Amino acid sequence: MEKARILAGKRKGAAAIELMKKAAARAPGDSRLLIDVGDLYKQLGRGDEALEYYRRGLQAAQRPSDRAFALSTIALTYRERKNWPEYLTYAKQFVQLASSGKIPLSQEMKALSLFHQGAILSQEDDYDRALSMAEQSVDLFSNDYIKFEALLLLADINAKIGNMAEVTKYAVQAGELLPNDPWQQRKVGEFFAGLNQMDEALTYYRRFLALGKDGHDRAMGYATLAGAYQRMGRQEKYIENAKLYLETVSSLGDEATDDQKGNWGYYYGEIMTAEKKPEEAYKGYSTAVKYLRDKYRLSETYGKMARHNAKIGNRDLAREQALKAAELMPGEYWRVKDAVDILIDLKEYDLAIEVIDKAPANESDFYLLRSVVYQRADKRPEAIEASKDYIDSLRAGLVNLSPRSVGDGELKLWEALRSTGELTRLPPGMLLEIHYAGMIHLRP
Repeated sequence: MEKARILAGKRKGAAAIELMKKAAARAPGDSRLLIDVGDLYKQLGRGDEALEYYRRGLQAAQRPSDRAFALSTIALTYRERKNWPEYLTYAKQFVQLASSGKIPLSQEMKALSLFHQGAILSQEDDYDRALSMAEQSVDLFSNDYIKFEALLLLADINAKIGNMAEVTKYAVQAGELLPNDPWQQRKVGEFFAGLNQMDEALTYYRRFLALGKDGHDRAMGYATLAGAYQRMGRQEKYIENAKLYLETVSSLGDEATDDQKGNWGYYYGEIMTAEKKPEEAYKGYSTAVKYLRDKYRLSETYGKMARHNAKIGNRDLAREQALKAAELMPGEYWRVKDAVDILIDLKEYDLAIEVIDKAPANESDFYLLRSVVYQRADKRPEAIEASKDYIDSLRAGLVNLSPRSVGDGELKLWEALRSTGELTRLPPGMLLEIHYAGMIHLRP
């Protein structure tokens, strides 16, 4: 395993993985070793394989302490991914085991239990108790990496209750706790980006780039900055960092990972699009889909390819690629909406409705999207019924309303449009979109 760690540290992924598989095969019942193998996969950026070994470590655990360690490891991994249902499943199992008396509660184990309790309570909107638990865990942790997570948890809870001064305080403390760790600096940047505080996020992204230990870190740094600038609408800086990413990955030669090759193709496509060279852009995107494993980026790339084919009249391929884009991320609104918009342009209204029907039933935004499709298909009764479902979903509080589905003012406006009959008189070519601050824009 030590040789595998060295190889992983040098980003020699194939050789490290071969050694890790051999180690796991020799000791299939060693829970801690299987967790270690998962950690190395995670280090190599292969999160799905890491989770597979973490689960194997959980299954192999005989002692309650090993089971607790595996449960917490899996929970923290899902927390990093913001997969809250899975996080809660494993975190609650950990807390139950930690409070059962079956394992000795060291200071670190007690701190970990308090951390997970605080995170669970935060997801349940019990913010006062969540803050108390998280604060206690920070005081108890001796492991700086877990204390870092606890500080970000405190920042997150304060963000939910609107206490922005405390948000900044705890997030900055987290960054100061591990000032020389590039990946933890990036994580603080991701936290600020999640709050749409992009200037603060850029500060930590630049630190990540400056602290990067090799070409792989620099490539991630440029990709992260490119993504931030794209989100901010700063196209020139986006393309600038995309080009730096291409140069950095090209310099890695045979050491470039599949993900890096995929992102190289994606950014090449973006650069060529900016230079108005659509055929070259399509070549880049075609390269990207051969290597990409990140489902969001893969879905986005298929969407770009579908739009290209729709534009040049290749309807069959455009339809196939749009459906693939939606299939990859059926619960992600913006990816589904992108695929649906393409299908609408192709006048494939029935297929667009099929795509929406595969999305989560309790997401209000998908009710709205269904109304849009029916409206474009000139199916007025169905459009009105879908908009009624949207109104009802808001009123029932089926979901926590996102910035694109903003509460009472918007609900009253929809109800007024419907009650006065104005909604029925909107022309079929009009696309309704919900924007920030609860504004409804009507766009031909």
